[in-house]
Order: sequence, then C-alpha cells, then structure tokens
Amino acid sequence: MAIPLYRELAGQLANDPGGKLKAGSVDAAIAAAVIRYSDDRPDSAIEMLSASDGGLGLPEGWQEGFSRVVKIEYPIGHRPPTYLKPEDWFMYTLPATTGTPPVAEHTTIELVASPPEGANAQCIYTVKRLLDANRDTIPSKHMEALCCWAAALLCDEISAAYSANTDSTIQADSVDQTSPARSYAQRANTLRNRYYDALGIDPKKTAAAGCDVSFRDKNSLGGSRLTHPLPWWQGRG
Repeated sequence: MAIPLYRELAGQLANDPGGKLKAGSVDAAIAAAVIRYSDDRPDSAIEMLSASDGGLGLPEGWQEGFSRVVKIEYPIGHRPPTYLKPEDWFMYTLPATTGTPPVAEHTTIELVASPPEGANAQCIYTVKRLLDANRDTIPSKHMEALCCWAAALLCDEISAAYSANTDSTIQADSVDQTSPARSYAQRANTLRNRYYDALGIDPKKTAAAGCDVSFRDKNSLGGSRLTHPLPWWQGRG
C-alpha cells in the first residue's frame, strides 16, 4: 500500500491540471527521491563478521559504492558495548589475482591490531533506503519530505513542458506559457526547501567559502609589487 500513497501525495503536491506530465513520471520522480533521501538519511544494517587472515572481510549486505562503516564492535559481548576507534581499523583493497580460482579485486575491513583467527566482530554500516510494493524503509515522519522532493522534480518537468510551448504563428492565438513555466519553477524551489527544512539540511553547506586577502610582500627585486604596493615603512628596506 505504500507506493500508491506516495504517488497520490507527490501528485497532489505537484498539481498538474494541464496534464503536462508524461506517463511514468510520478514513479520515476519517487524513485529518484528515494535515491536522494538515501544519500541524506541512509538506513543502517548490522552483521556479525568473523576474522580471517587478520581481516574481517565485508558484510554480505554491503552495497558497493554506497555503504560505509558506522561502527565496529570488538570484542563483542561487553556491556556497555566496546566500539573500535576510527584509527583502529581501515578499509583495504586487495588486487585481483589470476590463480585457481581467480579472485576479483575486492575490499576488506582490516584491524590495526590483527584479531585472532575466527574472532567475531559486529559491523554497523549504511545501506540504501527501500520503497517498493513489499518494502518501505522510509520513516513515516519523512514520507511528506520525500514526496516534496519527488513533486519538485515533477514541477521541473511541468515547467519545462510549458517553456517548450512559447511559439505561435498567429499572435492572436498565442498563449502566455511563460507565466506557468515560471510558477512551476518557483513551486519546485519551494518544495525542495520544504524537504531541506523537514530533514534539517542546510542546502548551502557545500558552498565554497572564501575571503579577500591583501597580499603585501616584496617582489624578487626587493621592491613593491604592481598591484600590491608595500606600505611606506616596508618600502625603505
């Protein structure tokens, strides 16, 4: 039942009375929103790993290119749990081999202090969120936020559709498509901001920071530079 609810809410938020959306656009937007939400709020999984050749390998549910280690409990069984410090473990990529059988390049979790063979450790790691006909790992409190992101993508599509229909051969029959295009673009921005607010995300967190610096130093001949002249007390040296 989850998918129909997401479809309905995303469609309502986008509001497409002009029928500009293509078939399948809503489902595609929801799928893209799940990917975005997974990056911002990944799910977590926990697995028991057994040491072999001084390493722990990787959890079976590890998702290449996405998963990352959150915590490693070792040794296990302590109360409260004992978690390794970040400097106590590292990710190590082993090259492919051509032996019998050949082994592909793979990454393992290695401990700085090699554990005994067969020792158990518990790994907590991130995984993608799931949303399909049978599974929904999106927290209910963030359902609306995810639909806002999906609706923003739909509004982008609607805005583009209106923008593409701005020409008319007969002036009297022309329709002002610019205003709807602009309105849906603004709606998309509003919906994205609702997503950011719901998750407590600052959209400017990756903005580059910088400042203007007045660089004062002598040139190679000991005099003033062309665009950065020295103060009078330095120019006498």
